[in-house]
Amino acid sequence: MKNTFLLLFVLSINILKAQDFLNPGKHIMSYSFVSNGANLGNLDVEVNTTNDKIAICTVTHFAGVENPDIDTSIVSRNSYAPLYRSAFHKNFNYVLHYGDEINGYYFNKETGKKSVIKDKVTGVLDNNFYQFYVTTLPLTLGYKESMNIYGFSTDGQPKISKMNIEEVRSNLYLSNLTGEHKVWQVTAIQEARGDKYVYYIDKDTRRIWYIEFERGGTIYKLIDKEVDYNPYHTTFNKEETLKLINDGKSIITGQAFVRDYVNSSKLQIVNLGSKKQLAAFGTEVTLIPYTDFFKEWVQLFDAAVKAKKQSPPLPAGATDCFKKTTINDHEGHFEFSNLMPGTYLLVTNINFVHSFVRTDVTGYTDTYINGAYQGTTPNTVQHNDASLINGEVRKIVTIKTDGEKLEVKLKRDK
Repeated sequence: MKNTFLLLFVLSINILKAQDFLNPGKHIMSYSFVSNGANLGNLDVEVNTTNDKIAICTVTHFAGVENPDIDTSIVSRNSYAPLYRSAFHKNFNYVLHYGDEINGYYFNKETGKKSVIKDKVTGVLDNNFYQFYVTTLPLTLGYKESMNIYGFSTDGQPKISKMNIEEVRSNLYLSNLTGEHKVWQVTAIQEARGDKYVYYIDKDTRRIWYIEFERGGTIYKLIDKEVDYNPYHTTFNKEETLKLINDGKSIITGQAFVRDYVNSSKLQIVNLGSKKQLAAFGTEVTLIPYTDFFKEWVQLFDAAVKAKKQSPPLPAGATDCFKKTTINDHEGHFEFSNLMPGTYLLVTNINFVHSFVRTDVTGYTDTYINGAYQGTTPNTVQHNDASLINGEVRKIVTIKTDGEKLEVKLKRDK
């Protein structure tokens, strides 16, 4: 992949506390990879730490590419010395074993050529571990450091690149989920190419929130997806929630519509009646088990929308508990079956054309009698107008007994 080598210095990113990945256990992290506002892919990193080793597996999913690139590194937990490195990419594979010398192979999938690697190199950092090393450094204002990074160039030749930390200063990072964070802004230059990397590293936790790097005049960004963020006080139980929508005998049938009401004194709109606007055939209707967890999620979601912030993330498997159907005729009807007793939230979005008469002020007429000012009258003209409106409709319903047949009106009157 064209962008693979751009990421070799930025694949393994510590979004946890710097000391966390040193502790035995498994740590999961994820980043978005973007450029010029376009999403180029996602980086998923898993770190497994034992008493004496740190293993890092990075899976890079490039947009529009079926198979991801997989990079694995193993380093000493005590010295950070590299022990093992492998890369399985679209166009090449390689495997390295570190010791008194480096032994392994490089396989070019395009040419079918396999090269044996035997290299005597010491005092280097693995290029898939570099980011973790940076988070352990004693960063402070004016700090500088130079590191030798071992990796491969695009022609499959081993290469040592010197990475120089040239500036460390204070800054702020604003997260859409967790707010403002004090960070060290670390600027590093890859000496051979002159590529510039800027890291935003949390002063308290050493979490890397953001990376920006430039190559060939193009700026790339890695943005922390904060997969560890959990704003919930309640617990999601997928197994029990799925039972609510699959293991019962109850049925919900209904009709979805909105009343065509729009009020705006500023536009001086006159409604042409309160016509019932039915949900169109094929419109999706969603049923959500209204458990304590999903109640909290809806509250957080609405608060985020109101504050124009990123919506709260759902835990893995949560959307599997959303039961969906579609409007099955031209009268707005829908149906759900196999439901257990409980409370449910019904949600749909109805698009319709709202017709109205708009009154525009074109000028004003002053009235005088015998030279005395009597008042001013606006000159108006009326236009027939229309606008496309998207109306979200919600309704909370409760099934009391198993086998109940509940009929509802999923509507919004205003």
